[in-house]
Amino acid sequence: MKTLLVLRHAKAEQAEPGQLDFDRDLAKRGKQDAERVGQVLVERGQIPQAVIASNARRTRKTAKRVLEACNLTLEPTLTEDLYEAGVHDIVQVVQSLPPDADLALIVGHNPGFGDFVYTFGRQISDFPTAALAELRLPIDLWSDLNGTTRGELVSLWTPEADART
Repeated sequence: MKTLLVLRHAKAEQAEPGQLDFDRDLAKRGKQDAERVGQVLVERGQIPQAVIASNARRTRKTAKRVLEACNLTLEPTLTEDLYEAGVHDIVQVVQSLPPDADLALIVGHNPGFGDFVYTFGRQISDFPTAALAELRLPIDLWSDLNGTTRGELVSLWTPEADART
């Protein structure tokens, strides 16, 4: 059994004229939300053993802030394969996770990440920025993940719901 934490990047700034979407930075709220995600992981005792993130600026910075809040010096693996990724692309990235990691975190973008959670967990109505889904997957190796795998969405945390509690 493997546990995959699926995190959509935190809130990004609007693009400046001429700025590429890939280069957008985190907004102030995004920085705070990313740190809160790390705190939530610590509170839950869910410290990832491996992290793969999109190499887009806002996603790299989200992963960095989450890991700092977890007090981890672990460096995320950065990949362009999660930027504008569909479910199939995300599956291929997850399959590359280290086999000895039982709890892993991936950080990326919508709509692919929301679709991934829907495919392997269950239908969700929304997957906003800084949303964190915990998927329990009935596989022994990450490389076993495929389109017929049916996991369980154990929890879905969002900054908005957190603010209400």
